[in-house]
Amino acid sequence: MHVRRDTMNREIRRATAKSDKRRDKELDRRRGKIRKKRGQLSSSLSNNDKKDSSERSGRLSKTRQHLTGFLALMTAVLIALNGVFPPDNSDELTYYLMAGLSYALLGYFANLWLRRNDNQHAWAKVILVGLGIAMASQFANILLTEGAANILLPYLSLPGLLLGIFISEQVYRVERR
Repeated sequence: MHVRRDTMNREIRRATAKSDKRRDKELDRRRGKIRKKRGQLSSSLSNNDKKDSSERSGRLSKTRQHLTGFLALMTAVLIALNGVFPPDNSDELTYYLMAGLSYALLGYFANLWLRRNDNQHAWAKVILVGLGIAMASQFANILLTEGAANILLPYLSLPGLLLGIFISEQVYRVERR
């Protein structure tokens, strides 16, 4: 009887070990599936988050581009109107100061708009356009008022443009970090 019990205990232990092994394999398989599902779920969530954030930043970037382009255009129109129809009752210092600041705004918005649109030599284009606007407004002023041209204004436009370009380059570099 004693021999038989040892044999039975051994068989029971083997069967128990075998069932434990099967159960461990099944648990490992289930845990692997769960981990795999969690990994897929988290990667799909993170991909969705990345897509959403890139879409948002893309839309914001496009909005910034459109806004700076619009503001550059409106500043150019303001400069042209101010050059053709100068204010009558202001003193010369205020007029030149406002003209210089207007050109600084034009330099800032136009350069920032061109740089955001990946133009490599935006500063040169902005200087040429700014000086062109200054000359065209002076020419229109001569034709409309039949008076003498304001020779100082084109010379004041260049420092204003350069100031605006410098500030916009700093802003662009900070944006790109």
